[in-house]
Amino acid sequence: MDTQNQLNPSSVISVLQWNCNGIIKHQNELRNHVCRNSNKYDIICLQETSLKPDKKFNIPGYIAVRRDRVDGDKGGVLTLVKQDLNYIQICSPDNLECIVLKIKLLSAYLTVANIYLPPDKYVDQNELSKIFGPQTLIIGDLNAKSKLWGSPRPDESGLMFEELIDMHNASVISTGQPTYQHHNGSLSHLDVSIVSSALATRSNWSVLNNTVGSRSQSRVVKN
Repeated sequence: MDTQNQLNPSSVISVLQWNCNGIIKHQNELRNHVCRNSNKYDIICLQETSLKPDKKFNIPGYIAVRRDRVDGDKGGVLTLVKQDLNYIQICSPDNLECIVLKIKLLSAYLTVANIYLPPDKYVDQNELSKIFGPQTLIIGDLNAKSKLWGSPRPDESGLMFEELIDMHNASVISTGQPTYQHHNGSLSHLDVSIVSSALATRSNWSVLNNTVGSRSQSRVVKN
């Protein structure tokens, strides 16, 4: 999934989101896509990277911030930040596969939380609540179903996110378009972008064509 997300007081931050289902085997696809869209993406958020600490991975022109899953297969998240951007990493809950970065813009900050929630793992609502905040983009594969992002019926995880979104006065900018096509042709709405309410009217989101995994594109502009 590619998500292009833009936010800045006088310019734009563009974020690409992709559940890559193993970045090493799909690294050429990502590199080719970034090369064809040079200067388009300021931040790239990847989920299910399947990287281990002893495995190197980089994209020219970007700084890699990783959170590998060391106690099992698959999983893991990686955020690539363009080298000309200043950022700091914020501590995220230990039991979440999540990277939270605070990006320095011209006269403000944007917090970007890149998150992957496995479908078979319990997640505490209080822990998830910690990644919500002002001037924040939460982006990732939530493996949760909610009518807010186009699922026909909500599940327990989706209802939990609905409560958190309401609690933090946040907004879903996903349009309801499916982001993943299964082998049997069925579609899912697993990849979601959530922004704090002040950014909602300056945001847009779209799904990009892709043959591997799922991609979407979000855009947020802040005046």
